Amino acid sequence: MDPDLVRPIDDIDEISPRPVLIMHGGRDELVPADAGTRLYAAASEPKMLWYAPDAAHVELAAEYPTEYEAKVVSFLDAALKGPHAVACGAPAAVEAKPEGRDTVAGALAQ
Repeated sequence: MDPDLVRPIDDIDEISPRPVLIMHGGRDELVPADAGTRLYAAASEPKMLWYAPDAAHVELAAEYPTEYEAKVVSFLDAALKGPHAVACGAPAAVEAKPEGRDTVAGALAQ
């Protein structure tokens, strides 16, 4: 596959109503610095952008582990509980589970 033919900006708006999380680092040497913000602008709701100016390509988790976990867990919690959850194939309502397992964070802590 030719990577020059991969153009997510052409199709990102088609993902909606499924949620999109875009994570991009400012020190990425493979993807242009403005690619994350351009993808975010082109995406339909629901969407979330995390731009870390000091992160290299695919290094957000390694360079910002606490923030990475918080962003991903927050995104997944919202995606699985939000009004668009049915469109994602998740149940419309989330039943509270004992010991905080009604959230992704609670489930991961177990």
